[in-house]
Amino acid sequence: MRVAPRSQRNEAVGIENGVLKLRIQAPPAEGAANEAVIAFLAGLVKRPKSSIKVFRGLKSRNKAVRIQGIKALELKKLFENNMSKGENHG
Repeated sequence: MRVAPRSQRNEAVGIENGVLKLRIQAPPAEGAANEAVIAFLAGLVKRPKSSIKVFRGLKSRNKAVRIQGIKALELKKLFENNMSKGENHG
């Protein structure tokens, strides 16, 4: 997952080379962006925040996230259905 912090809004923006791309309003300081990613994904997959963990990339734009109870293909489909209009994805 690729995250762009300090964006105007929290949104799914695309999939590039199999990598999900998010925009998050929170700054990349003191874990705020990681918490925002978890909150955004929890809303997207309709699961509690406690079921989502950023396990790699805590201080990077490139993050690996584990979500209990959902398969990668299901997440990709939910992501595609919630992407901002007009954005490229591939």
